Amino acid sequence: MFKKLFFISLITMFNIAFAGSNSITGKVIDKNGIEALTGAEVTIKELGKTFYTDFDGRFHIPNLDQSKTYTLVIHFVSYDEKVIHNLSPQDIQRGLVITLAKQ
Repeated sequence: MFKKLFFISLITMFNIAFAGSNSITGKVIDKNGIEALTGAEVTIKELGKTFYTDFDGRFHIPNLDQSKTYTLVIHFVSYDEKVIHNLSPQDIQRGLVITLAKQ
C-alpha cells in the first residue's frame, strides 16, 4: 500500500512540475501598463485557434508542440493589432506581457 501511494505521489509531483511546459501563457495590457485588456483576442496563426483574455487580461494556450514555433496575433477593439513571431513554448519561462497601443 505504501509503495502505491508513493508511486502515485511521485507521478502527481512530476505532472505538476512539468504542467505548462507545452503551453504559452501571458497577459495583455494597455501601453501605459495600467489597464488589463479583458476579452482581447489571442490567435495562434498556424493553428487557426483563438483564445480570449480573462478579467485580469491573462490567457493560457495549452497543448502546443514544443518543437514548433508559433505566431501570435493579438487584437482588441480600438487598439493596434500586434503580431509576435517565432514563439516556442519551451522558450517562455514566466509568461508574456503584451502591450497594445490605442489607435
